[in-house]
Amino acid sequence: MTSWARTSLAVSAAVLLSVALRLPFLTAPLKPDEAGYLLVARQWHLFDPDLYGRLWVDRPPVLVLLFQVADAWGPYGVRLLGVVAVIVLATAAGVAGALLAGLEGAVAATLVAGSLASSYAIGGQEVDGELLGAPLVMLCCALTLLALRAGRTGPWLGALAGVAGISAVLVKQSLADGLVFAFFLLATMRLIERRHDTARVLAGGVAGIVAVLATVVAWTWASGVGLEALAYTLYGFRAAADAAISGGDTSRPLQRAAILAGVAVLSGMVALLVVLARHATSKLRRGDPLAIALVATALYGVIGIVAGGSYWPHYLIELVPVLSLGVAVAGARRLVLAVVVAAVVATGVGMALVARTGGPDATATTIGRFLRDGSRPGDGVVVTYGHANLVEKSGLATPYPYLWSLPLRVRDPSLDHLVALLDGRRAPTWLVEWDDLNSWGIDASGQLTATVATRYHPVATVCGHQIWLRNGRARILSPQSEERCGDQ
Repeated sequence: MTSWARTSLAVSAAVLLSVALRLPFLTAPLKPDEAGYLLVARQWHLFDPDLYGRLWVDRPPVLVLLFQVADAWGPYGVRLLGVVAVIVLATAAGVAGALLAGLEGAVAATLVAGSLASSYAIGGQEVDGELLGAPLVMLCCALTLLALRAGRTGPWLGALAGVAGISAVLVKQSLADGLVFAFFLLATMRLIERRHDTARVLAGGVAGIVAVLATVVAWTWASGVGLEALAYTLYGFRAAADAAISGGDTSRPLQRAAILAGVAVLSGMVALLVVLARHATSKLRRGDPLAIALVATALYGVIGIVAGGSYWPHYLIELVPVLSLGVAVAGARRLVLAVVVAAVVATGVGMALVARTGGPDATATTIGRFLRDGSRPGDGVVVTYGHANLVEKSGLATPYPYLWSLPLRVRDPSLDHLVALLDGRRAPTWLVEWDDLNSWGIDASGQLTATVATRYHPVATVCGHQIWLRNGRARILSPQSEERCGDQ
C-alpha cells in the first residue's frame, strides 16, 4: 500500500469517528440558536429589502443561506448539515496535516478536528455559526499550504483560500482565523525566507477576498438592503450589545465563563494550546514562519472568545482548526488519544442525559407541542425572552422580530415595541412567560406586566412556565404532560 493510500485510509477512519460522535444526536431537540436561524431562514428570501425579512438576527447572510439548505433537507436537515460540516472540517484538517507532517500529521489533525468539533463537552453537537464556519477556516489553511507547493497553480489555489477564508467571516463575522493564518504565513515567508512565490499566492488570496466582497456589495445594492444596514447588523450592533452585557447583570455570563474554562480543560483544548505554545517557542526564536502563523492564529482565536462576552461553550470550536494544525506539527500522540477519549466519554454522557430527560431543551419541545395542539390557523406566539426552539416546535408564527434576548435588550430596551404589539391589533394569540417579565430589570416601569394583565389571561402552567391566552379567544387545551420537562 502506498503512503498516499495509507494516509487516505487513516484520514477516512478518523472522519468516520467524528461522524459517529454526532449520529446519536440526530433526532435531539433543536437548540435555541438552531431553531432561531431556521425560523429566520424560512421566511427570508435573498432579495428582501429588509435584511432578514420580518425577523432580526446579528449574523451574516451565508449562515442564513446554509440554514435554508438545511430546511430543504427535511426534519433532520439541521443535524445533517452539522454532519457535512464536520466531514469537510476533518478532511481538510487531514489534508493540511499531511502537508505539514505526513501520515502521522494527517491522522493527528483529523482526529483532533473531528473529535473536538463533535464533542458534547464543548457543545459540538449544536449546529451554530462556529461549527459551520470552522470548515471554511480549515479549508483556507489547507489551500494556503497547498498553494505554496503548487508552483504555477499557486495563485489560483491562493484565490480559493481567500474565498474560503472570507466566506467563514460571512458565516460568523469574527471567524477570520483562516485569513490570519494565511497572512502571517505568507508575509513572514516572504520577509524571513525571501520566498518570492508567496507574493503571487497572497495576491491570489486578495483577489479571492475582493471577488467575494464585491459580490456581497452588489447583493446589498440589488436587494435594497444597503451596505450600511449590513455593516450595522454584523459589527455596529456588537458595540451596543457589549454595553448591554457589561451594564446588566453579569452573574450569568461569569458563570458561563467558568463553565467554558472548565470544559476547555476537560476536553483537552487547554493541553493542546500548551503543546502548541511549547512547540512554537523554540521555533519563534529562529523566526519560523509556520510557528509565527500558528501563534498569531491561536492568539486571535483566544482573544475573540474572551471578547465575545457571552462565553457559550461552543465558542471554543473557533480554536479547532489551529489546534489541529498545531498537533500535526507537534506530534503528542498520547494527547491526541486523550482528546479522542474525552470526546467519546462526553458523547456518552450527553447520550445518557438526552435519554433520561430529553436534554435541557425538552421543556421547549413540550410547551411547543402543547401550543401546537391547542392552536388554530392564524395563531401567533411570543415567548419571553427568546427561546426560538419553543416557537419552532409550536409551528406558530411570531410577530415579534427578536428571537434572542440580546437583540431585544439592545433594540427594544424599554419594551416599547413589545408592549405596542401586545396591545395592538396584531397581538399574538399566545404569550409564554418563560423568563420573568422583569428579567434584567427590563420591565422596571411595569408597562409590560400591566399590558399582559389587561390583554391576556393565564390558561395553563406547563413545565413550570405560565401560558397566557389573549382575551376574547377560546381554545381547547390538550391535557398537560410533565413527562419530558427537561428543566424540572
